[in-house]
Amino acid sequence: MIPFWKKPPAAREPVVALSAEVPPVHTVFLALGEQRAREVLQRGTQRLAHLAAAQGGIVVRTDGSSLLALFEQAEVALRCAQALRRDLARWVRPIAQEVDVHVDIGLSWGRLQGDPPSYAGPTLVQANTLAAEALGGQILLDASVVQQLPAPLRETLCHVQRLDLVSGMAEAWMVPPEEETAPGADPLWLHLQRPQGGAEQIVTPGQVIHIGRAGDAQVVVEREDVSRRHAVLLWRDGDYTLTDLSTNGTWLQYGQSGVVVRLARTAAVLRAAGGLYFGRAPRAGQTPDLRFLVNRPEGVTSGGSSG
Repeated sequence: MIPFWKKPPAAREPVVALSAEVPPVHTVFLALGEQRAREVLQRGTQRLAHLAAAQGGIVVRTDGSSLLALFEQAEVALRCAQALRRDLARWVRPIAQEVDVHVDIGLSWGRLQGDPPSYAGPTLVQANTLAAEALGGQILLDASVVQQLPAPLRETLCHVQRLDLVSGMAEAWMVPPEEETAPGADPLWLHLQRPQGGAEQIVTPGQVIHIGRAGDAQVVVEREDVSRRHAVLLWRDGDYTLTDLSTNGTWLQYGQSGVVVRLARTAAVLRAAGGLYFGRAPRAGQTPDLRFLVNRPEGVTSGGSSG
């Protein structure tokens, strides 16, 4: 049987394009220093490329923070995507307390244009766009890939609302995050509450919380300096991670320390208690837009949301 990449363009069957990005967020460089950060990103990407090849993929592009691989079968591509996510999470565990490093993945199915190694076409554009839309280690698939999967695998996917992709409005599906809670350990809960009052919102592992001005966000903040899709909260590798997606930024304060860190399209882990400010830098003594508290279920109290 002739591999697809050796066939002339007119005779090639559709393939699955897997686009993976390790976001080179500036917090990596701030936490690790430029030389060490570049080494982490480059070695991490190389490691993912070797793993993709070992899983049966044809790696057609790799650089300091991303790779593109092609697969003949959708199920193999999906399994590879999950393996890439697990492998990178294990590999960066020694520095996980210093900085958040993850891989975002997009999968699309279709015919390729061009000759190896210079492939092109809508399939690659869609995979790259999905990887760019993925948040905090998500794996996103378009409808073309989902249709190629066996029914048991399709049933494990979570439908994502329509995304504003470069190519226009398109449906996408997400592979649920894999929880790595130690055996016998209680999962953490995240408590969110507006200082102005209102019901406390409890987030548990597996939930994805969108924050922003859009009416369908789980936490709506109605101000002009807040983006429609401002930030997202999700559980990853045993912690709740906040990723800023906005134009103006998000500010994070832990406890009553007074130290505030700005997130500008970067991610941070939420631990203990603190406050979040969206869209504008906080002034001295200003009340946060949202308070958070991370604890275990047995520690839940009626007043536990105060930071």
